[in-house]
Amino acid sequence: MVGLQKSAVELTGFDRAEVAANGWMAYPALGRLAQVAPLDMTQQMFLARCKSLHDVWQRVPNGYLKSLLVCAGCPRADVKDLASLKLLQALLNIIQSLNVHEEASDAFASNGEREGWKDRNEAMAPFS
Repeated sequence: MVGLQKSAVELTGFDRAEVAANGWMAYPALGRLAQVAPLDMTQQMFLARCKSLHDVWQRVPNGYLKSLLVCAGCPRADVKDLASLKLLQALLNIIQSLNVHEEASDAFASNGEREGWKDRNEAMAPFS
């Protein structure tokens, strides 16, 4: 689709087939993150949860996310200094826009700059 040849397991360490077959059993850290966080958690529990979440998204290399965004039509100069959360936010903005317009996955690649790719996304607000 965009010429980047990395599997999900190479990028994240999680095997899609394993998750489909057995749920999160092979990935206990993800299983805990998938559960609703209790409102009465201690500060230490909260910080441990934040670290676990951070460890998950840090597995995906920033260079790979930047390449995806450039393929999606984001200017390379604007993408080059973004860090992981901003990269994920931009990617989320593009994917949500494609979903809203019921676009197929082949519409991801673009030669023109995408409208709204740099916008603040409320779904990412808790992480920033």
